[in-house]
Amino acid sequence: MRGAVLGLALFLAACGGDGTVAAAPAPQLLVASADEGTITLEEMTVPARKRVLVEGYGATRAPALHHEGKRYCFLARSAGPDAPWGLYVADLSGTTPQPIDADVDAASTPAWLPDGRIVFDAPADDASRALFVVDPEDGQAERITFGGPDARDPCVLEDGRILYAGSRTTSEGEAAPGLFTLHPDGTGVLLFHGVTPGEAYLRPTQQFDGHVRFFVRRGEAVLAFLADWRAPHTEAASHDARLERDRC
Repeated sequence: MRGAVLGLALFLAACGGDGTVAAAPAPQLLVASADEGTITLEEMTVPARKRVLVEGYGATRAPALHHEGKRYCFLARSAGPDAPWGLYVADLSGTTPQPIDADVDAASTPAWLPDGRIVFDAPADDASRALFVVDPEDGQAERITFGGPDARDPCVLEDGRILYAGSRTTSEGEAAPGLFTLHPDGTGVLLFHGVTPGEAYLRPTQQFDGHVRFFVRRGEAVLAFLADWRAPHTEAASHDARLERDRC
């Protein structure tokens, strides 16, 4: 059994003429295996074909494709439940993954920024989770969210802003979760959707049609929504959301 598929399963667009991604109509998937410690490139053909890009790790997760379609990053660790997670960069030609020398133990959800840096969430010094940006070339990670509850699950929108799940503290001192956007330098924080006490917002991702898909946990139910990423940081976002009635 291949095990649970973690992170992102990404449709890859055809790119260039170097053969790293076939310019064929069949889409492809970049898949991380939780129990095999591999990253595979899988063609959605009949019969299905796949090529192992990375192997030999204890576990892998959260592969993210660079917007140029040639490089990707992912999280991996060696065998053993207490082994730390590391952030790696490789390309689709199958080259040896290069570790990024940043303190990213317990990091989650890496995503590429337009300038080639990577945003991810990880534990911060104040015991919260925060967003960090790292340059793969020098491994210097910079924290970009401060002064509030957890920030997690970043994704990068078409205009280069970062969308993430976080929360604000109400005037009554209650945490109100929601989705927020900010610029890669940490400025310009705006509300995208929410905020609603008692709910949890999870895993926002931008779809190929431009909509943002995200999950909301309400009690025991986990529901999926779609919203227009261009919606202002007001209730217009929730007015445009369409309930899909599925669960994650």
